[in-house]
Amino acid sequence: MSFDNHLFISYAHIDDIPLSVEQDGWVSQFHKDLWGMLTRKLGRKATIWRDPKLNGTDRFESRIVAQFAHSALLLSIVSPRYLESEWCQRELKEFCEIAERQEGLTISDRFRLIKVVKSPPFSDQTLPAIMRQMLGYDFYEISDDETPVELDPLFGKQYKEKYYAKLNKLAWELSKTLREMERGVLSPAQDAIEAPVPTVYLAECSYDQRDVREALDAELKARGYRILPESPLARDESTFLLQVEQCLRQSQLAIHLVGANYGAVPDGPSQKSIIVLQNELAIRICREQTLPRIIWMPESARSRSTAHNEFVTLLETDPETQFGADLITDDNPETIKTSITAALSKLQNTPEPPPVPVPGAVNRLIYVPCTVGDRRNLKELLQQLRALGYETELPAFEGSAEEMRAANQALMQQCAAIVIFYGSGTEAWKLSVRNEIRKVLGLGQLQGGVPVFTYLAAPSTETKLMIADVETNIIDALNGLTPEALAPLHRAIQAGAR
Repeated sequence: MSFDNHLFISYAHIDDIPLSVEQDGWVSQFHKDLWGMLTRKLGRKATIWRDPKLNGTDRFESRIVAQFAHSALLLSIVSPRYLESEWCQRELKEFCEIAERQEGLTISDRFRLIKVVKSPPFSDQTLPAIMRQMLGYDFYEISDDETPVELDPLFGKQYKEKYYAKLNKLAWELSKTLREMERGVLSPAQDAIEAPVPTVYLAECSYDQRDVREALDAELKARGYRILPESPLARDESTFLLQVEQCLRQSQLAIHLVGANYGAVPDGPSQKSIIVLQNELAIRICREQTLPRIIWMPESARSRSTAHNEFVTLLETDPETQFGADLITDDNPETIKTSITAALSKLQNTPEPPPVPVPGAVNRLIYVPCTVGDRRNLKELLQQLRALGYETELPAFEGSAEEMRAANQALMQQCAAIVIFYGSGTEAWKLSVRNEIRKVLGLGQLQGGVPVFTYLAAPSTETKLMIADVETNIIDALNGLTPEALAPLHRAIQAGAR
């Protein structure tokens, strides 16, 4: 079915009152800007219908109703006034009823109704039921003093950039929906021909990470990936957990964004934030089925919240809290994009078979993880290992985070043993290295039986002395390295070669 209008904009008159007599109202400016962007995305002139409301009121008239049957999509500009306006609600109801009599209110998995939130409602419960099922586009942000601020170019460069970035995403999504309507929904037979594309669970996040999440969402959708959740999640804990589990079980990759805020806390017994709850549930799903995970937690993730800082500490130090995940702590969002691209490429490509070992060959390679600062302190250890006939490799310290991680995991795949050089590195560093090794072992990227030793080097600390007393597979060189200290490592490698 063809339509005269690509888009019908429904709004409240009050939301288009200009801030000054020299300026257009927000809705009028939004209309002009969206028309330009949508025209470019479609590659032809976009047609957007909007009642200019020259009489200064919201009125439900027959000429307005007549446009609904000829409009492919309805875009509602939501605000407290919009939700209170009887006429705006009638427009929404009338469009939905007409759409249902035509091709339906959804095309494939897309609504023909678009929610643009100019100013947040006082409560989500005031939203019409159908709008509570939609994620929508928020054209506002919350300031440090918790005041909603509209994304208005008049408010300065920062808000102007965010306004146009959000508008670009909206125009792109609208163009995809319109193209889908024009060519019709694919039949099951046609769907079956297309190569399967991974579904990605992009976890709900705290407000300070919303811009990053929206950028990832737009980029992944533009590349053809299905992103879950596709509608807002419930605010009560039990329903929230059920919805998250359903989404995770449909997904082939989970992405978690951890910022400086604890995140919303659903109504329920645990009083844990959505960030913590999603992570815990993803761990459980990861144990039951294959679900690679990526956690982005920039260095600035600390906050004044005790509960949040405790969670951040667990992510840094506890292998259970980051089970099955790549933990990325680089502040640059481009780093997580690189990791996501690599993970999705791996999911879509058939893995190469592991190399066939040559009969009788003995692996002599030892991988020695260390800090940059400890490289100058490795001389004695490396000399004695080479005297025993072993080759040694240190971690990669140059390149992108993804390139270094891939290089280090390749060394783990190739080595006969791993010796963690624990010298100037912090306890958190040592734990992160062990977590990475456990993760690789758990993903099956290493053959079983690879011995892992910890080399205790100066300076001496209480933690290192305790490790020397209670842990196994220790090379104690706090008072200097002796040949006898390397004997357990040598025996473990020889035993694994038999």
